[in-house]
Amino acid sequence: MKFMKIFVFVFMCFLLSTISIAQINYEPINNNIYDFLEDISIKGIVKYNDEVKPLSRSYIAKILIEIDSKKESLSNLEKEELEFYYKEYFDEMYNRNATAEKEGGSVYRNDLLKFGKTDRLRFFSYYDSLFTINVDPILGYTIGSQYGASYLHRWNGASTFGSFGNNIGFDLNFMDNLEQGNNIDRKKSLTQIRGMNIIKENKNSIEYTFVNASISYNWNWGTISLGKDYQTWGSGKNGQLILSDKAPSFPMIKLEIAPTDWLRFVYIHGWLYSGIMDSSTFRYGIVKGRDTYSQIPNFIAAHMVSIDLKKNIAFSLGESIIYSDKIQPYYLIPIMVFRIADQNLQTKGSNSGSNAQLFGNISYIPDFLKVKLYSTIFVDELSLEDLFSGKDHSAIGFTFGGKFVNPIIENSSVIIEYTRINPFVYMNSDLVEQYASHGYQLGHWMGSNGINLYCQYSQKVFRGLNFNISGELVKKGKKELHEEQYEPSYPSILYGNKYNEKSIVIEISYEYIHDLFVKLNYKYSDISDEDKTRTPSFMLGKQSSFGVSVYYGM
Repeated sequence: MKFMKIFVFVFMCFLLSTISIAQINYEPINNNIYDFLEDISIKGIVKYNDEVKPLSRSYIAKILIEIDSKKESLSNLEKEELEFYYKEYFDEMYNRNATAEKEGGSVYRNDLLKFGKTDRLRFFSYYDSLFTINVDPILGYTIGSQYGASYLHRWNGASTFGSFGNNIGFDLNFMDNLEQGNNIDRKKSLTQIRGMNIIKENKNSIEYTFVNASISYNWNWGTISLGKDYQTWGSGKNGQLILSDKAPSFPMIKLEIAPTDWLRFVYIHGWLYSGIMDSSTFRYGIVKGRDTYSQIPNFIAAHMVSIDLKKNIAFSLGESIIYSDKIQPYYLIPIMVFRIADQNLQTKGSNSGSNAQLFGNISYIPDFLKVKLYSTIFVDELSLEDLFSGKDHSAIGFTFGGKFVNPIIENSSVIIEYTRINPFVYMNSDLVEQYASHGYQLGHWMGSNGINLYCQYSQKVFRGLNFNISGELVKKGKKELHEEQYEPSYPSILYGNKYNEKSIVIEISYEYIHDLFVKLNYKYSDISDEDKTRTPSFMLGKQSSFGVSVYYGM
């Protein structure tokens, strides 16, 4: 206890002694700003790092300022988009707190449903030299047909972000969701749609909630935060192998450091949801059927270092570990080598180890082409000794992809991506230490023993109006048995009962003003599955789904 008090005291002195630049607020990872910045970077106009998301609004503002200084290289439509995003990030671009302080701490505020200085509508906005807050509603409604039956999805909530002074930022957003229809995909297992924890369900409806929140402290070369939010690590447009937003978000401590312009380091320690009963906590309830118990706690620790080998080449290397039962101080050390720490914690002759993974990511933008090439590798298990002896006990996944900007038509892009995930990736013989939370894998939504080929063409028609058409091929084998992990050699990919899916998706979206969207989408799918328990019967065969969505807020 005395050690912890000293540690906290020294740590706080360090934070208070650092030089401040701007508070940190994170931009949700599904915001269109990320595609805009990536397209501009692929054209070689700016350098932009996105191997870890979400990014802070202040970092995005910094990139926008650089783009503005080189806007002669932009197309007319990109100039309009830059002006549009300029209005969104105006406060971060000109440091609203510092501006208010220079003007004697005078108060700037926008009352209910009024436009600010830049014609950016906010439900409520307030800032002065000490405190800022922005509040907006989240409202959405989708109506259409899903797998041949009528479908309705409505959601509502609120989003807020703000700061205290120049160093402390906070974010909060939450949504209640209701889906109604006879053919609802309740599991959302083989889809990029986010997984959820259903809180209420009936024969033809489900209800669930999403909530994310964080509070952060930053200084001129780093940020530390405590929050619950979606994270993506690694490249990939149709899913990420390392960390994705497939599983529900989980609480975590996060440290981000960028001591130079060519080196970045990120570390998280998170609290997962195992869903496995801890029998030692079982208690009989006074009322019949109201017995209680706790789940076995499990955790993730992960870190990754990213290095810009050249201006147009970024390489990342990292590791993660899933462990259970109680907090282990080894994994609270951001620069610890987790795999070696795990070996030191094991008891000789027992299966007491945790579940460790290694991963790497690389992206390359050639000088002579408007293309971004990228690849991710995820190593869940690899034994070189077994490999050289003729036994294959490797559980590896990898992604190769490329995004081409303006390949034929101006303001367009093409994405081609291939992902292969071998058997037993994300799995572990101890269910509590699987690479998962709430029953969803933390990495790619497809899961193990599968292959995915994805292609997408996008066309920006004018500012706010986007057209996308994508095609996808998914092949999976059986759900692997844990006992098969201990056979002399792992089976080949796609072994067992086969799942096949071919789909085409057409989407037209229009952002009328900031965060107000109208979206039309159509999906054709052809699914077959030899495993009769894996896929709902209404999803099988050739199906068409379509919907019309109107929503405000991300």
